[in-house]
Amino acid sequence: MFSIIGDELVYVAISSMILLIRRELGIRLLSLVLISSFLNILLKYWLSIPRPNTYLVNLDGLPDIIKNVINMLVIGKGPSLPSGHAQISSTFWLSLALSSRGVLTYMCALVIPILTSYSRIALRMHSEVDVVVGMLVGYTVPLVGHIMFTKTVKYLGRVNMYLKPTLLLITFILSQLLTYPDIHLIAGLLIVVWIVDKSTFTAESSTMRKVFTSTLSLVVISSTYLVTSLNIISNYQPSRFLESLIIITSAIIAFILIPVKLNVFKLKYRPERH
Repeated sequence: MFSIIGDELVYVAISSMILLIRRELGIRLLSLVLISSFLNILLKYWLSIPRPNTYLVNLDGLPDIIKNVINMLVIGKGPSLPSGHAQISSTFWLSLALSSRGVLTYMCALVIPILTSYSRIALRMHSEVDVVVGMLVGYTVPLVGHIMFTKTVKYLGRVNMYLKPTLLLITFILSQLLTYPDIHLIAGLLIVVWIVDKSTFTAESSTMRKVFTSTLSLVVISSTYLVTSLNIISNYQPSRFLESLIIITSAIIAFILIPVKLNVFKLKYRPERH
């Protein structure tokens, strides 16, 4: 179970729903989870350490699409070090703990990544070194992010206006130049999260409306991500740049257009109607 809930897609989905229910918290969580995912892919393919040879997961006889989903959520993609499941679960729960500062969330930030790491070792998907390094990197991301957003930003002055878009542009260009899987999709989502932060604010709406909006938006963004990431349309292989544009368009619909239309978010610079 922890191998499934520890996957980056699960935490991206949870963070996306939180974004539409509690905007500021969701933006912080989703940003850090995406940054951690991007860093994890870079480290995996830079180090290129192979996974253990024996998996305790039998996929014989299953349809290809089911195999692809299991490969994505349970087995994982690419080389072994660091463990993505251990890293992303550590990033998410520590980010949540630093935001809420509750005892329960700090306990979750310790216990859930450990259980997730144990499940990866038990299934022989990773070695002990893989999960330990994954947890260390995963905890480092929100700690550095917390320092940057709470301590450093106020000393940057006007430089801060250009820092994030510059870093996002570098990340996007890097994601197009490298051939590592999914980093171009992650970079596209990061750009949209920044646009959401800059262009919207929370409107007064009921909890039920927020939950409905978050569910609808999640269906839109997750279906698009799965289609592009799993290459379900096997007869058509778009370029990385086109895939990035597809995920950016889908994320704008999910995180801006739908919430604004359903009055969960409002646009900051919307002109007045006369």
